[in-house]
Amino acid sequence: MLHYHVSMRWLYLGGLLEHTVNMLNLVPAVCSNYPQIDQDLLATGVILHDIGKIEEYEYSCRIGVSD
Repeated sequence: MLHYHVSMRWLYLGGLLEHTVNMLNLVPAVCSNYPQIDQDLLATGVILHDIGKIEEYEYSCRIGVSD
């Protein structure tokens, strides 16, 4: 299993969502290589794993206008 330091994550607003979608896009390929894996269960695991990151990360949002 790969473990990433937080600095290697997508540290911008929407980055965790992008990461989650990218991981979900890999689920069919993983399941085609490992047919014994339940595709729905793997997708659920991806989502639940990243939901936990919402509490782990700190974030803020500031939207402004340019001059």
